[in-house]
Amino acid sequence: MGTDMRVDLPFLMRSRRADGTWRYRYRRGGVVVPLPGSPGDPEFQRAYDAARRGATPAAPETAEAGSLRWLVTKYLAHLEAGLARGQVGHGTVKQRRHLLGTLLPAWADHNARTLPDRWVRRVVHERADRPASAATLLKAIRGMYAWGMEAGLVPRNPATAVRAPTYRTEGFRAWTVADLRKFTEHHKLGTAAHLALMLLVFTACRRSDLAVLGRQHIKTIEGVTALSWRQAKTSTTVEVPILPPLAAAIDTVPAGQMTFLITPFGRPYTPAGLGNKMRDWCTDAGLSGLSAHGVRKASGGLLAELGCTEHQIMAVLGHASPRVSAIYTRSARRWTLALDAMKRMEGVSL
Repeated sequence: MGTDMRVDLPFLMRSRRADGTWRYRYRRGGVVVPLPGSPGDPEFQRAYDAARRGATPAAPETAEAGSLRWLVTKYLAHLEAGLARGQVGHGTVKQRRHLLGTLLPAWADHNARTLPDRWVRRVVHERADRPASAATLLKAIRGMYAWGMEAGLVPRNPATAVRAPTYRTEGFRAWTVADLRKFTEHHKLGTAAHLALMLLVFTACRRSDLAVLGRQHIKTIEGVTALSWRQAKTSTTVEVPILPPLAAAIDTVPAGQMTFLITPFGRPYTPAGLGNKMRDWCTDAGLSGLSAHGVRKASGGLLAELGCTEHQIMAVLGHASPRVSAIYTRSARRWTLALDAMKRMEGVSL
């Protein structure tokens, strides 16, 4: 269990759980009140406000059986159980809790079993100016109703016939090799910025994983020193060998420091804080419009250019392809593919 640390809201403390997610508590005058969710979630704000007033946090509203609130409550409980078992990523649970929660102020008491397709079209159309958000909401509703049908709670899925909004986006801009070299020319070996980039390039991890990676994730697999961790977003276990450039950067971390990247105050970064810091480091190096996720995209592109197969790239990035063949990369074979793929990067000089 992580040590409590104070965050921005008065008397709010947080500590990191074993799975890397955060637990929040209100602590004042010896009174400690556990808080549900995380800052920005409606239930979190209600409980926090109640704790500040000295009141007992309000219990969740009782949902009438069959109502939309009832279905959302049961579905979120199912997701939380999946999170506890390592079957669902924390990011997925948080995102769906937020998205489905936005439906409740207007639709909580409506009968979830009889809501028509046009209702789904309506709530999706209300986000027409944010097509990516609309598509994500539609996906959340589909997922909830699909689970509800399997659980025998609802007779049909009103989101099945609704088409997702179409939109085009280039997403995060991928770094070029020139970008990577410019960054390392400014941020030399031994700096936190250099270490961060080496971790991003040679593990292709996400920002949420970068914030927690540390010595506890180093292990030996078949005689090869590797980093092994469970992705925060997907709960997929990823194992990649530690190549020389990354090994050299890790060797600069003080021996008693477990988490590789820490703030000037000696605490681990939050994923958001680390993202902001990465942008600062980019600015310092004369780079703009780049992000931590853009390095992940660059790593995937570099692996592809080096001739790695789709399955090898999946093994390194921890992706689950929609193709049936992806099933075979989720087992022990993933390590063999990742090892072969990362060997192709041994000659890369940044």
